[in-house]
Amino acid sequence: MFGGHLCRLLKQLCKPMCAYTNQATPEFRTCIVGSGPAAMYTIESLLRFQATDPLVSKRLVIDVLEKLPTPFGLLRYGVAPDHPEVRNVEGKFQDLLSHPQVRFFGNVEVGRDVSVSELRNLYDAVILAAGCQEERKLEIPGENTLSGIYSARDFVAWYCGHPDYSHLWFDFSSTKDVVIIGQGNVALDVARIIGKQVESLRVTDISSVALDCLANSVVQNIHVIGRRGPVQASWTAKELRECLFSVKGLQPCFEKQELVISDVDREELNTSRTTRRCYDLLTKCFSERSVSQQDLFARKLYLRFLWTPVAFLSHDQNSEIDFAGEHILRFTQLRRNRLTGSSGKQKAVLVEGPLGDVNWKQQCELAFRSIGYKGKSFEEVPFDEKTGIVPNKWGRVISRTSPSLNSVAETESYETGLYVVGWLKRGPTGIIGSNKWDAEETVKTVVDDFLSKVKVNRYELSQGEDLLTLLLSRNVAFVDFKGWKRIDEEERRRGKRRGIEREKMLTWEELLEFGAVCTRSKTYGTESELLPKK
Repeated sequence: MFGGHLCRLLKQLCKPMCAYTNQATPEFRTCIVGSGPAAMYTIESLLRFQATDPLVSKRLVIDVLEKLPTPFGLLRYGVAPDHPEVRNVEGKFQDLLSHPQVRFFGNVEVGRDVSVSELRNLYDAVILAAGCQEERKLEIPGENTLSGIYSARDFVAWYCGHPDYSHLWFDFSSTKDVVIIGQGNVALDVARIIGKQVESLRVTDISSVALDCLANSVVQNIHVIGRRGPVQASWTAKELRECLFSVKGLQPCFEKQELVISDVDREELNTSRTTRRCYDLLTKCFSERSVSQQDLFARKLYLRFLWTPVAFLSHDQNSEIDFAGEHILRFTQLRRNRLTGSSGKQKAVLVEGPLGDVNWKQQCELAFRSIGYKGKSFEEVPFDEKTGIVPNKWGRVISRTSPSLNSVAETESYETGLYVVGWLKRGPTGIIGSNKWDAEETVKTVVDDFLSKVKVNRYELSQGEDLLTLLLSRNVAFVDFKGWKRIDEEERRRGKRRGIEREKMLTWEELLEFGAVCTRSKTYGTESELLPKK
């Protein structure tokens, strides 16, 4: 179908690589950095391509590098424990990782254990799928100096059992008011978990530390605050409906005037079915929840619109009590906004007027910012600090030296053999399933480059050189797929005793104790490969 010339081309591009058995075979080597949903859908797309193209059949090798000991990224550490249905794809992802042409290397961090340039030496394609690992900040006074102010990202990772956050403790036992800045799905997740009755969380796989902490909660009011109006909020109808109507003991509250919309807002409603559904849910909840129902609720959820936080305060200037010396959060100061601009492009601007009319000081003991994520740069990889993504076209990483895609030849505009997928490619948008089409686009680019020999400056590799050999030589205690299965089985065994799906291990030490292999190449693959138990 493709002719003898292309076959010869593939032979030139495919260099031998050591497998676990150290038997070299000509292979198309791909490395995926990250193991979240974007990485998993990339594996699926690569394997699908292999199955349909006879020229690379049985030649594809996929190595997956993950800095954590466990795979699946935000599927494991970002999906709320009371949403187990979202994790239904985990079984599919397990099957992908267990594929004979896929190798998993957990506890391997790019930049610490191996560099990007080394990976580019070892592989025909290096695909960055590390997601958005950093959060955006408000950049307002008090944010970095007062205790009690956290990222929603950290809170979610904490209650999901992430080992980097298991040491955190949120003092809900002396907190009556919680402020959440942001109006997306993550903000609703945080509000819902804090607002739920703890008994409903006991049947989930929420972290045992988080469960104990929330069991002592005395929170009465949760304030979810956004800069723009109810039409511009970025949550989805499913998440909003659950928070408004399905959380037992949680009463949604609104300011009537903040639900009033303009003609420009109505234009936005008419062009987006999702936006219309969300706004209808808000107005429905406002009209149906009467004052007579208030006694049925233990906690209140205030959804506030058109307010911008301008400072976190440790004291009230109008009070005789001064907590400033304690450096503890006591208030969030906010300013009233108005919207300006055309449909779909409205921006929030501060309202000018007497301070008493446009200022609001909300008492709170805890505050969470939930205003979005951004990617983290890799050394030796182009990165756009403003957008928080790796610059790319169809997943192909654009070179730093390229001033414009239109001013240079295509083969000179891109980083050879370097690709990106997922949030690091497009920004933190979409749901888990959004990564599927995103991965298909990047994989098509990878395959097109491979088959058309775009990689004219491909690095020459040493005969038999392999990532496994490199990691063993550096004594990197990585976790392979068998190690992950040992962790998985132990967590499920512990969960069974509690009557839940799994009880996650919360520390690096315990995860590596169960999952990591010895760094002695002679014993790798034998029964003695496990690290000694403490």
